[in-house]
Amino acid sequence: MIFMGLGGGGCSIAKSFYEVAGDGNQLFLFDTDQKYKLPKSKSMEEAEEKTPDFNLGLKNEDILFVICGGGTTSGHALRILEQIQYNTIDIIYVRPDLTLANAEEKLREKVVFNVLQEMTRSGLFNRIVLVSNEHIASSNEDISLDNYHEKINETIEYVYGHINYFLSLKAVRSNLTTPNEACRIVTIGLMDYVSGQEQLLFPMENIREKQVLFGLSPETLKDRKTLQKIQSHLTNMETGGIVCSHKIISLEISDNLVFTINYTNFIQNQLLLNNGEN
Repeated sequence: MIFMGLGGGGCSIAKSFYEVAGDGNQLFLFDTDQKYKLPKSKSMEEAEEKTPDFNLGLKNEDILFVICGGGTTSGHALRILEQIQYNTIDIIYVRPDLTLANAEEKLREKVVFNVLQEMTRSGLFNRIVLVSNEHIASSNEDISLDNYHEKINETIEYVYGHINYFLSLKAVRSNLTTPNEACRIVTIGLMDYVSGQEQLLFPMENIREKQVLFGLSPETLKDRKTLQKIQSHLTNMETGGIVCSHKIISLEISDNLVFTINYTNFIQNQLLLNNGEN
C-alpha cells in the first residue's frame, strides 16, 4: 500500500496510517515543508498552475490519498492525482468545520468537495471516504479547542484502521457483498453494540448499502441471544431501502466493537445548500 497526504492535515493522517501499517509500504507527503515540496500559493488557481511534476513513476499500485479541504494547498490535488492516475486510488476527504471558515475558504472547499466526488462517481477513483470534522467533534465529548485536530485525526485513524483490520480477519460468519459499482461515495462509522446507536463520521444522505462488521468476544459468541441481537441491529439499519450485509469475527476483547461502511452514489452537497451557500 502507498500512503499519500496532501497539506498539513492530510500529511498527518497519512503518516499515522503508514506508521501503523509497518514495513513494505511507502509514504509520500506533499506540502510546502515536506519532501515533495509544494510552492506557496495565494489561490487554488495559482496552486494548480504551479504544481510540480514529481515524476513518481507509480503504476498499478494501491494508493490511499488523504486530503483536508478548504486550504489553498488543496488546489494541488487534481494535478497530483493526475500524475498517479494509472493506479487504484482511494481518497479520504476530511471536511473542515465550515462554521469557522471565511467565505473564500468555503468556496475553495465547495469546489474540491464536489469535484472529487464527481470524479470518483465517474470511476476515475476507486472510492472517496468522506469524514467531517464538525460532525466528529459534535459527537465526541473529549474534543476541545486545545486538542481539536489531534482528537479528530485519532478518531479517523481508529475507525478506518479497525475497519481494514476487521476486513482482513477470518470470519465466524459472513455474508458481505461487494457494493454496487456505482456506489463509490463512502463514509464510515462505529456502533454501540448494546444500544445499537450508530455514529457516522460524516452525515451521509441517501445511503444505499451498508456493511456492518462485528468484533465480538468469545463470551458473546457463546451467548444464545447474540444472533437475535445481531439480527435486530441489522433490521433496524435496513430502513429506507438500505441493503445491509455483515461480517462477524471473534476477538479477545472485553467490550464488543462494531463498525460500519456506508455507500451511496449520491453526491453529498445537500449540507452546503442547507447552510445557505450557493
